[in-house]
Amino acid sequence: MSHIPTHTAISTALAALLLSSCLFRQGIEPDPATLQELQQMGVLQSVEDVNNKRLSSGATLLIDAAEKGDVFLVDKLLRVGADPNGRGYSINAVPLTRTQSPAVVSSLVGADADVNVADDTGTTPLSRALSTGNDFGARLLLSKGAAVVPAFPADPPLLVVRDLAMAQKLIEEGADVNQASARGVTPLMRAVGRNDEALARFYIEQGADVTLADADGNTALHAARSAAMVKLLCEAGADPAAVNAKGETALFDILHTPDTVQAMVQAGVPLNVISSASGMTALLSMLSDAREDDASILILIRAGADVQLRTPKGDTALSLAQQRKSKRRIALIRALLQRGAQ
Repeated sequence: MSHIPTHTAISTALAALLLSSCLFRQGIEPDPATLQELQQMGVLQSVEDVNNKRLSSGATLLIDAAEKGDVFLVDKLLRVGADPNGRGYSINAVPLTRTQSPAVVSSLVGADADVNVADDTGTTPLSRALSTGNDFGARLLLSKGAAVVPAFPADPPLLVVRDLAMAQKLIEEGADVNQASARGVTPLMRAVGRNDEALARFYIEQGADVTLADADGNTALHAARSAAMVKLLCEAGADPAAVNAKGETALFDILHTPDTVQAMVQAGVPLNVISSASGMTALLSMLSDAREDDASILILIRAGADVQLRTPKGDTALSLAQQRKSKRRIALIRALLQRGAQ
């Protein structure tokens, strides 16, 4: 957990940054000396370039400076009338959704940048600050009215939080623990995918719905990567039999650890569900993938997975095991034969 400054210290620091920020607004008379300086630097040729020029990347001059964290250039551009909300790139980004610099955030906020704008990817200034670890910038944005429950289709800030203390602050500010992205991804799903047990537990304690599914039908359990996470979700009411849009249970996601697979088996995840996408069970899928752990495959075999089923191409579990180039290939073949594989 990161160190959280006191409220007084934060207020004092934010005030100092805002006082030192550029306070110019859109439509001001460009500062002649600054304009001449930027021309001599080769940044622009005329005042029209301030908002009209686009770099080869599609960025405006202000977005480019903000992205580089060049607060001095940001301030100079603002002094000659750069629009703090001017959009660039193919995703309609604005300076606040591209910068990682607390000082640049302060300058842009001081120039009346919209703290609740979103680009075409759903990124808001607050979610950008949080995703890049810019907690100071995030707190500044919150102090200026950044929404913790942004309008759809903007991504909810909780989706990108990695720090428990910041998650607690957002919840205190009114963030909805079940607000999802445009693709249906919830904060809980994201925490589970990162294997952040502390954050996942906190969200569950705050009322996170473990049964929600994203646009692909995946629940939080589909994203579980540890036995502890599987146990946490199932104890909170996750459905072990839930299948996604491909008709696949949580067992189908490749590269599980043996402990995770064992936890899913113990939780009651069905072993013989056939994927509508691949036409295979989890066992056949694992045997077909050379990256999959042999120990995980052995757990499914010994737990009672059907060893008689075939892939759409006609391969059996035994023939797939014989094709594997792994140290435990013989152990897999023996276990399949013991289960009656033909």
